[in-house]
Formats: sequence, C-alpha cells, structure tokens
Amino acid sequence: MKRILTILLLMTAFIQVAGAQAPRGHLTVISEDNSPFYLFINDVQYNQRPALAVRVENIMTATVRCKVVYQQPRMPIVENAFLDIADMEGYMQDITYTVSSVRRGNRAFMVYHVIPMEPIQIAARDIQVYNLNQPNRYNSWNDTRDSRFFQKDNRYRNPRPHQDYGPRHNDPDPRYNEPQVPAAPVCPTLTPAEMESLLATIKKASFDANKQEIAEFALSRSCFTTDQIIAIVQTFSFDDSKLKVAKLAYSQCLDQHNYFKVVDKMTFSSSKTDLSQFIKNR
Repeated sequence: MKRILTILLLMTAFIQVAGAQAPRGHLTVISEDNSPFYLFINDVQYNQRPALAVRVENIMTATVRCKVVYQQPRMPIVENAFLDIADMEGYMQDITYTVSSVRRGNRAFMVYHVIPMEPIQIAARDIQVYNLNQPNRYNSWNDTRDSRFFQKDNRYRNPRPHQDYGPRHNDPDPRYNEPQVPAAPVCPTLTPAEMESLLATIKKASFDANKQEIAEFALSRSCFTTDQIIAIVQTFSFDDSKLKVAKLAYSQCLDQHNYFKVVDKMTFSSSKTDLSQFIKNR
C-alpha cells in the first residue's frame, strides 16, 4: 500500500512539474468590422461585456475551438473548430487574429500578428539591424521587450553554442574574436500589408474613442516608423485624440529623431507645443 502511495505521489509531482514547465500560448481576437462581440473558447464564454478585442492567455493546447458571437443578433456567428495557437512544428505562439462577419470557413479568422513563445536562442551580438538603403548604419532603439530571440532558460529550442553576452577573446569560433558591435535589440514591426490592415481597421471605427482603443492595442504590441505613426494619427478627427496617440506612440517609434514630422501634423499650435514639450521631457 505504501509503495502504491509513493508511486502516486511521484506521478503527481511529475505531472505538476511537467505542467509548470510546459510552454503556453496566448490568443487575441480583434473585430475587423468594429462590431462588439463575445468570445467562446472550447464552448466557454470569456468576456461578460461585448468587446472589440479579447485576449485569453496561458493556453496549453495547439488548437482551440473558437467562436465569436456578435452583440447584434442579426450578425452571423463566426467559429473555427481548430484555431491554431501553435505553429506547424508545434511551438506555442502569442497569436492575434482578426475576425470578420463577412468571411466564412478558413478565412473567418485571419492571422494579424504572431510572436513565438519559444524563441530561437541568438546572442544579442549576433543580431544586426539596418534601415533599408542604409547598409552601413545600425538602427538602434531602447525597447527590448521583444521575445522572439531570447528566454531565460534553454528548455525548448536548442541554444547557440555561446550563451553569455560579454566580450569573448581568443575564442575557437573566429566570429567572437572580431571587434564587438553594440547590440541592436529587436522590436516587432508590421509588414506593409499588416499596416494597411491596421489603418483600415482604425478607419472603420465610428468614433475617435474606438479608434484610439485599436491604435493603443497595436502600439502595445509593435514598433512603428515615424511615417507609420503619422498615418495612424491622421485617421483621427480631433486634435486631442491625435495628441494622445502621438504621445503614446513615441516610445514605440523606431526613428525618434524624425518625430518632428509627427509634431507638424498636429492641427493647433497648442498641441504642437504640448507634444514638443512631452518629447523634451522624455
């Protein structure tokens, strides 16, 4: 009897450890139609109030049964019985889908943004980032939240041979005997198609408050160029909204030295002064 209890305890401990170490994915669903909805995952309703975007975290299965029920009863229910959370190789992801009531089948949920939850191990010194048409100039910024390449342990994907980030001399690998280049952190950016989709989604919103909600969500997940931020700002009708978004976007801007262009897009001189002072105080 004691032996059986011991085995059961060991099995329980193993399951608990395995569960604690298992990679988990996150799912975000955004209404492309700007229509509030309720989200059901595996037949469980998550939001009690209709929303334009819903996020569910710590998913441990490669796929989920996902259903969107719109607040307006006349709008059809959209669902996918096997919505992907993991990629084709089984690695978990932080994945965002847009959903539209006019699409059906596999196109009902469209992939909008993906961040791997099990990053490929690459030392910071091995990443080189450039602006287009500037092959000899590094592009750097201070935002290091991107998780595509780094994690604190090596449980999931095979690491590179060298895991420390300090200078390395007389290394057998000749790459590490070269002069050290300042690390260029990586930040998620949008493709032209993704940017176009984002702008279209913002423009569909009826009010500036709804537009701001969508813009804030996008800015919390990605970095943008000054020109992209200008395009976002210009979708707003009122200067107050433009100013709020411009301030929020500053920390996510890849070329902050060009932010004077965003300042110039403010309608009133008071807004331009406010934004300029905000930048100076950063």
